[in-house]
Amino acid sequence: MDGMSASNLLLAMIFAPTLLSLVPLILGGFTRRKAVDYVSSAIALATLLFASALAISYTGIITAAVPNVLTSGVQLFSFRFDALSLLFSLVVTFTGCVIVWYSNSYMEGEAGRGRYYFLMLFFIGGMLILVNAVNLIVFYVGWEIVGICSYLLVGFWYADPARTQAAKKVFFFTHMPGKALLLFAVGAYAWTGSVDINVFRSEERRVGKEC
Repeated sequence: MDGMSASNLLLAMIFAPTLLSLVPLILGGFTRRKAVDYVSSAIALATLLFASALAISYTGIITAAVPNVLTSGVQLFSFRFDALSLLFSLVVTFTGCVIVWYSNSYMEGEAGRGRYYFLMLFFIGGMLILVNAVNLIVFYVGWEIVGICSYLLVGFWYADPARTQAAKKVFFFTHMPGKALLLFAVGAYAWTGSVDINVFRSEERRVGKEC
């Protein structure tokens, strides 16, 4: 697989669940039939297949970026797929696919299944953004997506006071670290003039050699 194909496959893996999560949300507003389950399962399975294809053809680090999304000349939505992110991507996509498939039976007959599948697929997309991020801004975006989806999933049955209270705890314990991460990103930019994670790795190696 050439570099361009691998980069496109990486973007497809990340954005398939993120963008296509809107399909079950919209579809769920029109029907309560099994079509919502099948569509959601197909999206989750496609994401797992993209990750598997990247793993099978993996020969080295893959980089990708959403074109024409620039901030101060820096590609904002850029990603890096290495051995560690390969492992996490496989775990995320496989686990997500199993959960969505299991939900086909668990959520049968429940109202709001489209909303549930939207949150599950968007959660998977957020996790993939997080583990493949090449800069702190994208990492923060992925973290916030995961935090918001966790809050909404825990509080899915919002009429139950116990679940609402549990969702509030999730919100606190995910968003407080998120704000700390954002402050770190701002401080890192002020210190190095960059939010690229690889810059910090290089700086760490340099400091280590000096010591």
